[in-house]
Amino acid sequence: MITCYLSSQGVQASERTVQRQLHDRDPSAYENCRRHVRVQNPIPYFAAHFGEKLRIDQNEKLPAFGVFHAACIDGFSGKIVRHIIIHQKNNILLYDHLYRLIVSETGMWECLSTDMGTEWNLILSVQNLLQQYRGRTAKPPFIQTFSKQNLRIGRWWVEVNKRVNYQKQILIEMEEDGQLPIDNENEKFICSEFIRRTCQVGVHRLVSAWSHHRIDGRGVPMESSRSLG
Repeated sequence: MITCYLSSQGVQASERTVQRQLHDRDPSAYENCRRHVRVQNPIPYFAAHFGEKLRIDQNEKLPAFGVFHAACIDGFSGKIVRHIIIHQKNNILLYDHLYRLIVSETGMWECLSTDMGTEWNLILSVQNLLQQYRGRTAKPPFIQTFSKQNLRIGRWWVEVNKRVNYQKQILIEMEEDGQLPIDNENEKFICSEFIRRTCQVGVHRLVSAWSHHRIDGRGVPMESSRSLG
């Protein structure tokens, strides 16, 4: 993540150089990371090219504070195509800020993949209505699976929780101490708007780092992937 973030900022540094610097800065933390190797389950689907499969998923780590994450990830490259933070999950908001903008910017995706939640019904209905405009019409326009099978975007949410949603415990403590007034709906909206904008700063940096790694060792940064249109 650090190497990719530096690359997104125009700073070229090898992974070995970054590892050496991390070890020098905090040897104990570096060794802990090396010992705790992340276990990654097999990806439950295959995508042959950019635009074949688009996985849409949600993160409800901060729903009590009026913050709801939703993101779309390309099944081939792993690029975060779009990430939004809204106050509550809603079919119309998700369609308007995710699917509609993505289709207008990149074109039709061959297949959408979501979990079993009803908040995706409008998106899937429109995808089904427009299925004749896809590149390959023989495939189903969408599939629905259980969230635990969504391994690629699941790893994205792990990073979001560590680097953006870590403030949840702080917010809970502030609420218990009476420093966060969310009993009144107006006050809750103001607090959630401030938290949402704070999260957007972290997500912006995280997307820059995540979407700058190379695809399958081909030496092509994900940001150079062409659109579908």
